[in-house]
Amino acid sequence: MFKGKEVKIALIGDAKEIYLDLKKVVDVEIKQGKIGSENQKLLKSIDKTLLNLSENPQFGIHISKKKIPSYYLEEFGARNLWKCNLFGFWRLIYWVDGTDVKIVCFVLDVLDHKEYNKKFSYK
Repeated sequence: MFKGKEVKIALIGDAKEIYLDLKKVVDVEIKQGKIGSENQKLLKSIDKTLLNLSENPQFGIHISKKKIPSYYLEEFGARNLWKCNLFGFWRLIYWVDGTDVKIVCFVLDVLDHKEYNKKFSYK
């Protein structure tokens, strides 16, 4: 609950695919006895961030409207955008929507630093 409202987390688009692929890789690594890999640290970072978002949808860093890439506006209709910094300079991108009774955090992307800079036109 956040300010008396139920909070839902929805991984959609690339974020869902990346998350599920990462879970598969980590499962294989664990079965092979690998502990503490970069993949495992990234997955743990994502899971912790998702938990934080379920408790506070404003956990991340708000991105100003003028910096929202057209991709997110056109593809998802994201009217607001937030980011969370993850392990190894990765970023989790999400937008928040809600009603009087619930809030939904739509996780749109999980990007490495290079892709993040490219999507947001940073140098």
